[in-house]
Amino acid sequence: MEVAVDGEMLQSFGTARDDDQLRWPWYVVVDQDSDTDAFLVADRNNYRVLHLSCDLRPTGVVIDDQGPTRLSPSRLSLVGDRLLIGHSSCVDVFTLR
Repeated sequence: MEVAVDGEMLQSFGTARDDDQLRWPWYVVVDQDSDTDAFLVADRNNYRVLHLSCDLRPTGVVIDDQGPTRLSPSRLSLVGDRLLIGHSSCVDVFTLR
C-alpha cells in the first residue's frame, strides 16, 4: 500500500477480486540489489514468496508450494543473493539468480 502524507491510500496490491490476492502477507523485505528497489513478500497462506516491483506490480514468484517443501513463510532475510526463509521450526536458504 502506498499512502500520501495526508493519509490517503494511493495504491495497494492484492485486493479481494485480484487473482494475485495475498493470503496473510506476513513479512516484507526490500530487495535493494535489483535494478530498481523491489519487495519480497512472505505470502504465508499461499505458501509462496512473491516479488513485487517498487510500484507494487507483481514481477514473479520466488518460491512456491511447487518446490520440494511446502513453505508457509513467516520470516524473510535477504543477504546478497541469498534468501533466508523462516517457516515452522526451521530456516531454508535459497540462492537468487
